[in-house]
Amino acid sequence: MKYTTIAAIASLFASVEAVNPATAEEFAQSYETIFVVELARHGARTHEFWSPIEDSYFQNSRGDKVGPGWLTDLGRIQHLRNGLSRRAEYVKAKKLLSEDFNPDEILSMSTFKQRCAVSGEHMMFGLYPM
Repeated sequence: MKYTTIAAIASLFASVEAVNPATAEEFAQSYETIFVVELARHGARTHEFWSPIEDSYFQNSRGDKVGPGWLTDLGRIQHLRNGLSRRAEYVKAKKLLSEDFNPDEILSMSTFKQRCAVSGEHMMFGLYPM
């Protein structure tokens, strides 16, 4: 249902723009953004090969052991930067979110995989730095 509605609005907007670009801008300005849904994939990670015979752990830049399929330092940085750019857009420019973290405004979900949970955590660190 949601996808149909989005597709219908997008096709309506495209048809209005084809007729008259000025009307298309008026059409876009007549709507107010009330919520945003954002999906993100995990950041850079190690490969998932693991052998019980070998020590299949990797070392990150700090020398810590990193398991197979885990998020790397680069993956953490990627999501921190992503969160900072979302802060600039959603908090500063569009004023969709409060300056300070408000748990009633955000729902963040992740799978049980370490790389996904840590990616989301770092995105939130960027969105609301301490």
